[in-house]
Amino acid sequence: MTQVARWLMALAAVAESLVSIPLLREHARALTASSTIFEQRVGESRGVRHAALYLGVPPQRALVVIDTASDWTAVVANSCKTCGNHTDPGYDAAKSTAAAYDNCTSFSQCFLCDSARAACEVQRSYVDGSGWAGAVVTDLAYIGRFDGESSGEIMRTNGVRLTVAAQLSASGPIVTMAENGIIGFSKASTTFLAALVAQQRIQRNAFSLCFSASGGTLVLGGSDPSLFAPQSAATGTVAMLSSTKYLIPLVDVLVGSTSTAATSSINSAGLSTLVDSGSSHSYLPNAVRAAFLEAFAAATNTVFSDTTSYSPDQVASWPTLTLVFAGTATRVQLELSPAKYTFLTANGQYKLGLHFAASGVVGANAMVDVNVLFDLDAQQVGFTRANCTLTTETTSVLTRAITPAPSSSGVPSWRACRLVLAVCVLFSTL
Repeated sequence: MTQVARWLMALAAVAESLVSIPLLREHARALTASSTIFEQRVGESRGVRHAALYLGVPPQRALVVIDTASDWTAVVANSCKTCGNHTDPGYDAAKSTAAAYDNCTSFSQCFLCDSARAACEVQRSYVDGSGWAGAVVTDLAYIGRFDGESSGEIMRTNGVRLTVAAQLSASGPIVTMAENGIIGFSKASTTFLAALVAQQRIQRNAFSLCFSASGGTLVLGGSDPSLFAPQSAATGTVAMLSSTKYLIPLVDVLVGSTSTAATSSINSAGLSTLVDSGSSHSYLPNAVRAAFLEAFAAATNTVFSDTTSYSPDQVASWPTLTLVFAGTATRVQLELSPAKYTFLTANGQYKLGLHFAASGVVGANAMVDVNVLFDLDAQQVGFTRANCTLTTETTSVLTRAITPAPSSSGVPSWRACRLVLAVCVLFSTL
């Protein structure tokens, strides 16, 4: 073997080690320019699910509640005095080389203008009494974990420009939650999903949430069939009733096998029910209240009351409840076992996580062990039984550096040399 051949073999080994991407977990896929979906594991806290959102260069982490009923991504700002203490430090736009405040001319949804920052402010309030006001900032945003390259380069390569609200004040329950804010996944143009679609980072305007008891899976760009339970490949889909919210038609509520539709005021078109991942509990519409309470009492010999505590023995004998929706082909059923519509308290007793309201809500507790597809292209919501712990996380790498465009001169570009430096040096000296 010649000396040059020995050099080539040795340098090839060095090059291979330079471009290898370590995977932190057994299940992982690489994010590339041709990726159809982007998949990440999510965590759980007090019944809601959260993701790790990174903002800016260098990236600043914020744990955010995944909320399908919110239009905005809003995170606590480092200057906020009323926002409480959370998992991560407050977001500081001044530390990001990619951040820019939006002014009242460039952004049309301003509630008021902040002359000190030459920025606009927005505010939101929620039914639980929470509320916030924040300055509008556009920065690079990314969900996931970093492998193989520096975090700043990952943000510049794979991040998307996202308009967020940096909270300057907050009130209500959000002040005491562990998470630093929320990430909205509604149909609005201000969401992270909308940014991914507009900037062509995913091929399909869709996402899915697959919640387990301890966390679950977020898939951007569609669904991951590998999560589906055996013999659940055929997804039941329901047409959305609204152009702005995930409202679907509830046509019946079953207590065990007993239908309540005939004795309630549900009409044939169904009752609008919101799919809201930001709500830890679920709600039945008041229109079914009387019929439901009667059927539940008959099945359990127990009064259904969200102010009452129940023993484990009582709850163990309770029936499965089924929400029935008018599907695009056939009716779609979403089953709620007692483990879903109750929760364990500190004293070992159970309380109800299912309540009554003017309109229905499919909350996070009803979404456990179900892959819920939000297909904005087709304007449908799909439900498929799933094992939501089988996450195949997407590993983010510098896709442009790994697959560089060839230079017109035939000489390796600097991006290619940065990854296979030794080979480039050899070529330059031959």
